[in-house]
Amino acid sequence: MTPQPPDLQKIVPQREPQELFYVVKHGIKMTGMPAWPELKRDDEIWPVVAFLLQYSELDLAEYDELVWGEHQKQSDQSIDSAEGTSLPVPHLVIEECAGCHGVDGQGRGLGVFPRLAGQNEAYLRVSLEAYHHDNRLSGTMEVIASRMNQKEIQEISRYYSRLPPFPSKENQNGEASSNRDSEAEVASFERGAEIAAEGIADQDVPACADCHSTTRKPFKNAYPTLIGQYQDYLALQIKLFQNRNRGGSKSANLMHAAVDGLKPDQIRDVSYYYSVLPDKE
Repeated sequence: MTPQPPDLQKIVPQREPQELFYVVKHGIKMTGMPAWPELKRDDEIWPVVAFLLQYSELDLAEYDELVWGEHQKQSDQSIDSAEGTSLPVPHLVIEECAGCHGVDGQGRGLGVFPRLAGQNEAYLRVSLEAYHHDNRLSGTMEVIASRMNQKEIQEISRYYSRLPPFPSKENQNGEASSNRDSEAEVASFERGAEIAAEGIADQDVPACADCHSTTRKPFKNAYPTLIGQYQDYLALQIKLFQNRNRGGSKSANLMHAAVDGLKPDQIRDVSYYYSVLPDKE
């Protein structure tokens, strides 16, 4: 027997955001309210708090848009692959993946949901396996991946790896690239390019490009392709590595020494560099 859960529309306005954060993170003992599956990912919990604060003002259409974005319950049977052939869409992609990452693998234009299209198949597979075995930390992905068997993990990894990596002639906001970058953006790109190519010797930061290619051809399949990825997502991953709150495959520990010396502005620059490489080629 557990207590009857309260009506969110009535109780949320009575609570401060910090109180809601604590409840979402830690749950409520002796009730049916569980803790967040991954206690080290506060960055995942605050968006839930933001949702709760808006919940009472949402109608059904607005709620569906939040859940599905532009991918409103898509039931695509096939999609064009990077080779131009017809690629069947696995049912599990529609049910579990499309809401955040899209059937096309392009995410939702937000750094919290990474692009998966064109990513290395081996990297996608080891990432899902890491989530499945609780070796990569995410309260959202750990739950989803824990329900997948090895065949499903391989199917999803292969599917997303075969998709076109980024929208043709478009930038990350889905708009035609104007090639009119501001002076600040040009300077950030150049600083990021230097970090990627040469590292920062006096901060013990190695060159990113030693492992993360600046072309679509990876040096090693188990390492992720970064070009065209959302800047906010790349910056978040670096910060998670610095704080030891990410985890991952057996190679994940290599990233700690690689990024520990980066300062916030340098994280911003190198993340920006990789994120806009498709527009610069």
